[in-house]
Amino acid sequence: MYGFLLSLKNEIVKIAPLGRANCVAPGWTKTPMAEAALADFNVIYQALATTPLKKVAEPRDVANQVAITSSNQVSGHVTGEVLMIAGGMEGRLLNRPEDLA
Repeated sequence: MYGFLLSLKNEIVKIAPLGRANCVAPGWTKTPMAEAALADFNVIYQALATTPLKKVAEPRDVANQVAITSSNQVSGHVTGEVLMIAGGMEGRLLNRPEDLA
């Protein structure tokens, strides 16, 4: 964890009386900014070689998690957390190119 994430962990004690604060950290997501890169299978393979779900997130995948985390009824006891929306991305090779076809 770096930068803002460490600050969030340190400042949550001051923030908590005012409300909840969480951080969303998406992995590869199909956005206009990523569109050109994701047109290349080699880029997709590099992105998904360590991802158990074998898919690039859609913007709605990120938005749905933000909505769930924002809900006091569903996530009312969740604060000071970093929500990774990256398909289970790990640092080890899980998939071969033929696994992603």
